[in-house]
Amino acid sequence: MVSRLSKILFAMTLNLSGISMAADFELEIGFRQQSGDTSLTDYTSTSQNGIQGGAIGLFPLNENLYFRTGMLYTQRPLVLKPTASGATGSEITNSINYLDVPLTVMYKVEDYGGVFVGLTLANQFDKSCSSSASTCTIDDIKTPLLPFIFGGTFKFAPQVGATLYFETYGGDVAKNLKNYRALGVNLFFSFE
Repeated sequence: MVSRLSKILFAMTLNLSGISMAADFELEIGFRQQSGDTSLTDYTSTSQNGIQGGAIGLFPLNENLYFRTGMLYTQRPLVLKPTASGATGSEITNSINYLDVPLTVMYKVEDYGGVFVGLTLANQFDKSCSSSASTCTIDDIKTPLLPFIFGGTFKFAPQVGATLYFETYGGDVAKNLKNYRALGVNLFFSFE
């Protein structure tokens, strides 16, 4: 556990030191509406709110095109509820949290806004599972994930703005958890 934590902290330090040399550096915090599917018989999944926060850097590729990357802590929770026909089970709350490295390209329409598209390298950081009836575990977690992401950013003040995004991953996330999707909004503070 200590070795894993030291590797994560080392990677964050390298990534954040590179971000500090970006043309635009942003601190982001926000929330996301996470949904997904389950293959458990007699259960259905319901969407949940999660949080996301971290740092983003924009590196110029040409006049209006930027490489957008950083390090974000992202919660990806999902609740499984028994269906009416399978009412013998209890509600299961799964949460798999990740350290995300966005690998996106951003086109700035103007200094105050742009759109981006790409992938996120999502490495599992921690997990939790709870159920009122029994103990539960999250097994066979797939890591890293490569969700597809697209979105837009806009500033509503010189150093303050918002990022809106949609993320989708069409494969297995863990045993009985798959096809994750999220819609999110982050508030950011920009340092140029």
